[in-house]
Amino acid sequence: MANPPVEHFSVGLGLTDDAFDRLIRDKSTPKITLLMPPRPPGHPIAEDETRLRSMVTSAVRKLTDSGVDEKKAKEMFDGLLEGVDHRGPDSTSSRAIFVSEEQRTVVTVPIELGERVVMGQNFALTPLAPLVKPARFVVVALNKGGVDAALATKFGYEPLELPGAPSGLAEVTQYSDIERQLQSHSVGGGGQSFHGHGGMENKESEDLHRYAGMVEAAVEKAVGDGIRAHSVFGPPALVAEYRKAVSNSAIDVYPITTNPSSVGLDELHKRAAAELGDVVSRTRNAVSHYNRVAGSDKCVRDLPTITDASSQGKVHALLFNAEWLTDNDPDVIEGAAVETWRNSGEVHQTDEVDGGAAILRY
Repeated sequence: MANPPVEHFSVGLGLTDDAFDRLIRDKSTPKITLLMPPRPPGHPIAEDETRLRSMVTSAVRKLTDSGVDEKKAKEMFDGLLEGVDHRGPDSTSSRAIFVSEEQRTVVTVPIELGERVVMGQNFALTPLAPLVKPARFVVVALNKGGVDAALATKFGYEPLELPGAPSGLAEVTQYSDIERQLQSHSVGGGGQSFHGHGGMENKESEDLHRYAGMVEAAVEKAVGDGIRAHSVFGPPALVAEYRKAVSNSAIDVYPITTNPSSVGLDELHKRAAAELGDVVSRTRNAVSHYNRVAGSDKCVRDLPTITDASSQGKVHALLFNAEWLTDNDPDVIEGAAVETWRNSGEVHQTDEVDGGAAILRY
């Protein structure tokens, strides 16, 4: 039987649903996972080629030691060395390579992986847990001349289109002036009258508030209700009005008063991710949940019970530290993680939990 093609995936905002789903739904055994660390800057490409060749040799040895025919073991990797791109723009990043009868999948990841060759009934997916459905937030670069926005996670961002957003403060001011003129004529006054609070200062404040509110409405419409955290960059007065515009909504706004005109989205994304920190950390939220239920019947700690609960779809979140992985059979833990993911649960590796634990749904 011909080997499946070598397919490449890059992680942008997170591991794509398509790539992840095929990894957790793969029923074939055995499975091989090759975790390649990033190539240091300036080091020759040949180092990666040599490393991968050595890792494949190690994988073949593991397969034959487990009873797989040597010819069949070698055939699993036919064409893999040639199929992995060591020269592309992402070639210096860490890569996770998954090999089975069903697939040969190469995932380029924005986190640092240690070198490992793993054989088991399951792929070694827990090192990629941070990339699975990471929390999303919105970056808004707001100034009087217009707005740019991005949908982001801590790993990356993509530009966000904002249909209906004003092109800038001037657009809002233009229509506001027309409204004020109509109001002035309606009262028959010969002079100019600004309704509301009156005065040029209040006129500018009203326009800023209206502009910020229109931008916020466009952002909220673009991302829906599922993304609460908005990191807003802009002049202090404008950012303050944006905060007022969302004061009665469910969205959490974290304004950062940096003028976005001289800063690109790359830098704004980095600042936003650093500023929000635990606010957008799904692991932080899971640890908080664990701390609330630890010691109750909503939390189990022993591996056999965790494995059983995960296979029945009862696990809301699986948490463990690195030591727990080494003290137990990693393949059993990977199996519990896969079952948790298959049933829409969460998996988190964190040093804030002693050993391992599963938070149950019921």
